[in-house]
Amino acid sequence: MKYVNLFLNNLRISILCEMSHKTNFIMRFISDSIYFFVYFIFYTVIFSYVPRINEWGKYEVLLLMGTFHIVISLFLAFFFPNLVRFPNLVKSGELDGILVKPMNSQYLLSTQVMDIGSLTNVFLGLSIVIFSGMQLEIKVSFISVVLFAGYILLGVFIMYGILFIMVSSVFWLSEASWSIGFFMSFNSFGDKPVSFYKGVIYRFLIYIFPIGIVANVPASVIMNQETNYMEVWMMIIAFILYLLSIFVWDRGLKLYEGGSI
Repeated sequence: MKYVNLFLNNLRISILCEMSHKTNFIMRFISDSIYFFVYFIFYTVIFSYVPRINEWGKYEVLLLMGTFHIVISLFLAFFFPNLVRFPNLVKSGELDGILVKPMNSQYLLSTQVMDIGSLTNVFLGLSIVIFSGMQLEIKVSFISVVLFAGYILLGVFIMYGILFIMVSSVFWLSEASWSIGFFMSFNSFGDKPVSFYKGVIYRFLIYIFPIGIVANVPASVIMNQETNYMEVWMMIIAFILYLLSIFVWDRGLKLYEGGSI
């Protein structure tokens, strides 16, 4: 219960900080809305020339795009700000302040700071999902909505696990800034149907750097499409990444020398 209370307290503080800069919040919402509008125009132009691409139509792709932006917005809001700070905390020795507290240090490190502004994209992404679903005349059941939400959360934790493991390389390399750029560059693959890719790239996006499933699985579930058991792999890889993150964290802490670094 104390972990829930800590999370809610950090959330409340982050909301108060964000609301103290209302103009910035509004401008960010406007810029994000323009981003979605540009994407909508892009896909409208593409599908004005071809009706479908590899069995995906315009509104199916838009629904997938909206789903991905729900996933990444939740990740950017709750985990990304903390993981970006992680390497500097290790190099400066400020990680000591987290390790001495009587709570799980990995949890504290991962949830201290929240970017509430990123949550605007959740609502924008959800609006695109609902709009696209209406155009596709998708019959939605309570179970499909629950599964959709569940796989979105799994997608968020998969992204967390990937980046956490990557930034943890700072314990061994003394520099992990490369991991942020590498991670963000591959996000561009996440909002497109993974079936667009073939061979080595397809296997890489599914099994090695599984950004290809974080939105494809929940989008396919809500559209009642065949997933080829990818939802099972999604649960397995989320669990594997969770265990790996704990293992890497524990091993890394054994190398950590505190403020002397």
